[in-house]
Amino acid sequence: MDRSESRRISTIELKNAAGVNISGRPNPAGVGATGETGATKTFVYEADAVGNIISEITAISATSFLVLERDGLFQGGSPPATSKRVYRIDLANATDVGDPANASTGKLFGGKVLEALTPAERASNAITPVSKSLVYDLLTLPGGYPHDKLEGVTLIGKDLLVVSNDDDFGVVDGGASNFVSKILPATQLRERVVLHFVRLSTPLR
Repeated sequence: MDRSESRRISTIELKNAAGVNISGRPNPAGVGATGETGATKTFVYEADAVGNIISEITAISATSFLVLERDGLFQGGSPPATSKRVYRIDLANATDVGDPANASTGKLFGGKVLEALTPAERASNAITPVSKSLVYDLLTLPGGYPHDKLEGVTLIGKDLLVVSNDDDFGVVDGGASNFVSKILPATQLRERVVLHFVRLSTPLR
C-alpha cells in the first residue's frame, strides 16, 4: 500500500447550516450535529500533496464551498512554497462517509478506517470525494505571495475574492523562552496581516 496516497485525504464534516468542521482524525466518527435533527454528514477531500493543510472553508451555496489548501512553506524560502491555492468544492455527488453509530473505531470499510484505504479501495467501496476545481493560485499574484499561513477567505458579490494570512503576531519562537521577529524570506520584512483582493474572470455565483 502507498501510505502517501492514504495521507492525502482529509474529511469535511458538516456540523450545522452555518459552517463545517475540517478533520484529519484517523477515525472520523461523525461528531457534531445540526441543531434541528442531530444529523451529520462527512465527506472526503483529496489534497494535492501529503502534508498540505485545509486552513479555511466558507460556503458560497447550499453545496459549494471555497477551500484554502496550503503547505507550510514561504515563497522565497528553502524549500520554497508550492501550494497556496483557493479551490471550489461541491458536495452534491460526494459520498457521505460518516458513522451514524459513532463506533469507537469509526466507520470501517472492509475492516479498515477511511484513511487506511488506497485510492483503489476507496473506489471499490464506492467512495466519491468532493469535486474540486481551482479558483486561484496565490503564488501567481503579481509580486507573489510571501506568507506561509494562508488562513482566511471570503467572496464579495459574485467575483471579488478576498484572502488573508495569519501573521502569528509577527513573531516566532527564538528559543530559550524568547521571541524574535517573523521575517518573510521573499521580502526580508516582518510578517503582518495583509488582505489580497482578486477580481476573478469567472463569477462564482
